[in-house]
Amino acid sequence: MEIGVFFDLDDTIIKGNSGLRYIRFLYENRILKAHKSAILPSLKLAYNYLKGDYKKAVDQADNLMALAFKGANKKETVRAAEFFVLNDVKNLKNPILERINWHKNQGHKLILLSASPDEVVQKFGKFLKFDYIRGSLFKLKNNIYTGELIIPSMIGKERAIVAKKIAKKLNIDLKQSYSYGNCINDLEVLELVGNPFAVNPNKYLVSIARKKGFRII
Repeated sequence: MEIGVFFDLDDTIIKGNSGLRYIRFLYENRILKAHKSAILPSLKLAYNYLKGDYKKAVDQADNLMALAFKGANKKETVRAAEFFVLNDVKNLKNPILERINWHKNQGHKLILLSASPDEVVQKFGKFLKFDYIRGSLFKLKNNIYTGELIIPSMIGKERAIVAKKIAKKLNIDLKQSYSYGNCINDLEVLELVGNPFAVNPNKYLVSIARKKGFRII
């Protein structure tokens, strides 16, 4: 069987949130348009984040991203992702790039999983020469986004479902495999493998990582 390495993207491989930067880039270039229907979900997201319900806030953020893409043309967002990534690679973390290269030299299968839009995650994954890449997927009709999220999403337990399917497809032994993530959204995938690494974990993950004996870098 193969050994797999599951990497999160934002704040793990790259500094900050590349997905939010990409969406801002799309707005600035008028590829995405503001929707009045996003106001209430935005307020709910902010409320849950501020009260500490991080999981619920992340879930709402994923649905809000799908809504942000409503009415846009996929060809335009994919083309924009190419230009965006060429500039955003400057934010990649060198210590994590060294780990990626180490795993490549060991012959491990590299899998990139992220809640950021799949359009931009695919470009980062191909730039880094990952074996399998998956970001948040949004529904399309005639190549136009409908504003809906495709399930399973890349949030929490659903991300773990996706990871298990990938492991089966690539014949990966999860007990011998590795996972790298920085936040509570990565927890279920970290728990899947025998070698979990919390990368500069945020306050929601760090205490859990210590209790569960994850390696912290």
